Amino acid sequence: HQPLLDPRLAAACEGPIRGGVCRDEDGGAADGLGLMRCLRSPAVRARLPADCRDAVTRRMLEEARNLTLDVQLHRACSAELAAPPCSLVAAGGGARRACLQR
Repeated sequence: HQPLLDPRLAAACEGPIRGGVCRDEDGGAADGLGLMRCLRSPAVRARLPADCRDAVTRRMLEEARNLTLDVQLHRACSAELAAPPCSLVAAGGGARRACLQR
């Protein structure tokens, strides 16, 4: 199964993911948003191989720049993004994220 939407991150972190570095509430392998939340946690990131840790960091930086990559934030703020003033802001360069922060 494909646990992540980011194929580079999935490839770099395949070993730790298959090894069960992240578990869900039932003890099964975490996937999707739960997996990303786990991989971002400082305690888990410290244990990841360098290539996986770098891929997670790259993804976090991309999410900081591109609101649509941060699925949780995009879902939580969809009403605000659909209404003025944020709906009038062009996507790109962090402008929509900045609009949400105002």
